[in-house]
Amino acid sequence: YCYELGLGVEKGLVMAKDLYETSRAHLLTSEREGAFGKWINKRLEGLEGVKEDEGSVRRKIEGVGNVRVTKLVNIYSTPQWRYNKDEVVVVVSSRESLLEGFCYAERYLPEKNRTWSCDGKNRFYDGYIVEADYYRLEVRRGDAEHYRTRMEGRELRVTFPNSACLEYLYVQETIFRKVKELLWKRAQEVIPPVLERVAQRIGVEYGKCEVVKSLRNCAAYNYALNHDITFSSACVQLPKESLEALCVHELTHNFVSGHGRKFDDKMIELGGEKMLELYNNLWNEGRWAYMEY
Repeated sequence: YCYELGLGVEKGLVMAKDLYETSRAHLLTSEREGAFGKWINKRLEGLEGVKEDEGSVRRKIEGVGNVRVTKLVNIYSTPQWRYNKDEVVVVVSSRESLLEGFCYAERYLPEKNRTWSCDGKNRFYDGYIVEADYYRLEVRRGDAEHYRTRMEGRELRVTFPNSACLEYLYVQETIFRKVKELLWKRAQEVIPPVLERVAQRIGVEYGKCEVVKSLRNCAAYNYALNHDITFSSACVQLPKESLEALCVHELTHNFVSGHGRKFDDKMIELGGEKMLELYNNLWNEGRWAYMEY
């Protein structure tokens, strides 16, 4: 009723109609014939011509940014959320109100804003630079209205527009997606030649080398059927010798499928004790993780 008349809140007929419909949906059959049920029906009759904009409503929330709430039939009761370029999208169950989506965004997303970080230390900011063995990443604010990316050799740059507000998490997410794309392209250039060089050095053949777009962990797999080797793009963040050690590890799987003493002995035979030590430190130290998510 407050949304319908603009009492204490910004007037919104779509929100009013949605709340009336949600209330009616939660009433028992007998209650719908009572005074409250009839009152809701009367209010809905007055809002019969009001239509939602493709089933979603937008609003700006302090500390969160632009929020769009939409409904979906087949989701869990807990609201789901994702980040678009210029907004946060919150999806609620068809039995819940759009208002619940906005309340969820207002209550929980600012906390996620404070805890999220691009490298475990700080968020992206104007002038952010990461130096690694195989790349140099620079994030800067630009005059353009759109995000831009550039990769020249080992130099990577992400430029975000002046209009982007870095306190909003969806802006950080957009920058991270751009970084992920650039590092994936860089990994496609770096990792296959390293694997080829290591394989020639230790005299081991393999199938294809593929790099998948992932920064969630530093992983590689050797498929036993044809010995194709797949790397996550996060592997481009490894120090040079550690990446070689990972290559030796995967090539060792051509001879030993599992892990254990037999596998370690074969890896030492192929690459030496240093390669085994570097591979073990890869997981123990985690110093290669310049970007964590």
